[in-house]
Amino acid sequence: ANAGVAGTVVENFGVGSSVTISENRITINPTADLSAGGDYIITYPSGCFTNNEGTDYVGTAYTFQARVYINQLFGWGPQNIGNSGQVGVGDDKDYSSPTQIPGTTWSLGNASSSFYSSQAIRTDGTLWIWGVNSNGQLGQNNITGYSSPKQIPGTTWSDILHNTSSSQYAGALKTDGTLWLWGANHMGQLGQNEGGWIPAGGTYYSSPVQLPGTTWKSVGSANDGNLAIKTDGTLWAWGRNIDYGQLGLNNQTNYSSPVQIPGTTWSVTAMAGDRESAFALKTDGTLWAWGQNAYGELGQNNRTNYSSPVQVGGNTTWRSISGGGYYALLATKTDGTLWGIGRGQGTGALAQNNVVNYSSPVQIPGTTWVTVEGGYSCHATKTDGTLWTWGINSQGGLGNSSLTSLSSPVQIPGTDWWTTLPPRSSRGPVYAYKQA
Repeated sequence: ANAGVAGTVVENFGVGSSVTISENRITINPTADLSAGGDYIITYPSGCFTNNEGTDYVGTAYTFQARVYINQLFGWGPQNIGNSGQVGVGDDKDYSSPTQIPGTTWSLGNASSSFYSSQAIRTDGTLWIWGVNSNGQLGQNNITGYSSPKQIPGTTWSDILHNTSSSQYAGALKTDGTLWLWGANHMGQLGQNEGGWIPAGGTYYSSPVQLPGTTWKSVGSANDGNLAIKTDGTLWAWGRNIDYGQLGLNNQTNYSSPVQIPGTTWSVTAMAGDRESAFALKTDGTLWAWGQNAYGELGQNNRTNYSSPVQVGGNTTWRSISGGGYYALLATKTDGTLWGIGRGQGTGALAQNNVVNYSSPVQIPGTTWVTVEGGYSCHATKTDGTLWTWGINSQGGLGNSSLTSLSSPVQIPGTDWWTTLPPRSSRGPVYAYKQA
């Protein structure tokens, strides 16, 4: 198989396979299934690689063995509503340490939990969901709850709705760029342009319904409001907005179909758990916030609510954000530092070894943080594959086999945690991945 400029692989990788070469690394995307332990060969021509002095490495062959990776999903913490099995392990008890969800082909990073239900995607593009189903939020065309994963029809699901609240609805994206939602719709949060206030429980969809458009890239929600980004970098909002202008549209009007927030360089969004504030990153590394600001969580050094995006400081190196906290924002920077803003009172969520509120960013010790997820209990990963936790621990949400709350990070056993944490509700189960 030739791994040269043409980038076409034949032989036992499958006709039409592709090769890319970047930063001295070869990446192969085979069209055929590789067998674990089988021998595979790449040959590359003269001129494909040179050293720093310009010396050419003469074309040769490289032999390797294929390896099959096992992607494991672990959950722990509370099973809140009527003990309905939101963790997904087939029972209704709380777990204070990581417990494996059945299966070894979970798609890394593609899981989410709300207060009522949880969902995750597998590597074959199938979507699975479990928990409470009182408003059809499990997408099964019924209102029956399930304590183990239940499949939603389809094999082209690509990403899930980052539902970080107690809202009784769910959603996911497909590989064709379409966005689908289902469950409760009393605030217009399913984007079906039904308009107006509908009393809770007055309407719901128990099967996925599509929103207009085929260029959706990511979507997040909290407290019956949604934020979604399209492939052109535009940001759209709909659903609940009557409280603090949490949709960022400079008003307090509910919307039952998507409305654009100004700008074309949005890259990441996060909404604040069970509260009415929102956060987003732009491609230039700036951090923006709006909505409720009861504990200074918008990072403006005040407690003023904002119904349009305002920038948090002047920094341009923000990398990941989590609004899942209880009136708190947690975020990492490209230098590996981790920062907290907002409520520490009664929660310790800002990991300052105290219970003090902060209305501007404060650093959490360490410089090797990768991703973070907030909530009543907070979790973050480091580059060495370790997983750390702090905050409220009344139902085992810290995953450290205790019920003791903490205001500083402590490690959950293991050094093989996947460094991307799935989003979650501030009071829902916690999920994390391992790859073996």
